[in-house]
Amino acid sequence: MPEFKLVKRIPSCSVNKGLLSDIEAYLKIEMSNKIGWELGNHISYNISIKEKVGTETLAGIGEYTPSIFADGTKEIVIHWGNGYGGTYRLDITIDFDGQLLSSGKLEVSCTAPTARETAIGIGDNILRLIESHRTYNWVFGPSNQIMVPLFSGGLFLFLVIYFFGNMMAKPKEGLWLLAAAAFVGWIGLSGLYFRPFISFNTRRQQLLDRLWRYFSLGIFGFVLFGTLLPLLRKALVGF
Repeated sequence: MPEFKLVKRIPSCSVNKGLLSDIEAYLKIEMSNKIGWELGNHISYNISIKEKVGTETLAGIGEYTPSIFADGTKEIVIHWGNGYGGTYRLDITIDFDGQLLSSGKLEVSCTAPTARETAIGIGDNILRLIESHRTYNWVFGPSNQIMVPLFSGGLFLFLVIYFFGNMMAKPKEGLWLLAAAAFVGWIGLSGLYFRPFISFNTRRQQLLDRLWRYFSLGIFGFVLFGTLLPLLRKALVGF
């Protein structure tokens, strides 16, 4: 019988109980009803939540009573399997890995007459649910966690050096360069800490999100209203 294994990277996303509930409902109800009796009766399902103090394994997200995850949550893994009792053999693992230099991974292994089509269809449906919780933190993702700081740090140093070189001759232009350097440096270097590729809904992450927005908007406002617009106004109206 044909076998097919689908492996896909999970996009940058924010994981909360609502997302896990949607995935659980799809696996237990929608997918199971669609394939039907061919899955057999020996179905296993669990969710593992890895924290700093240890890993908790649950039979379903409903067993997790807090409304948000604990600070220090590092990884959440969903596993669904049907053993060897049915005509179809399915093994599904959804790994939300929020650790540094890591990212999530979706694996769907299928043994069935239409193994390829079944695995791809299940994978697409799961990723569609994740898409509704997608973020733009991919900019600071694992593949960019070295390049982004290097680029931002290099640009920051260049602008600072250029600022000091032009400060005496063109102080206003130099001020704009310094402000731009501060903004670029903040976005590039702080994103690794504040904006993980895969984040979990915790009190700590909620605080980091607020701090990120506060400082990013503050620095951007200073660059725009404190330096750029005055220079533009002077160029247009002369004062």
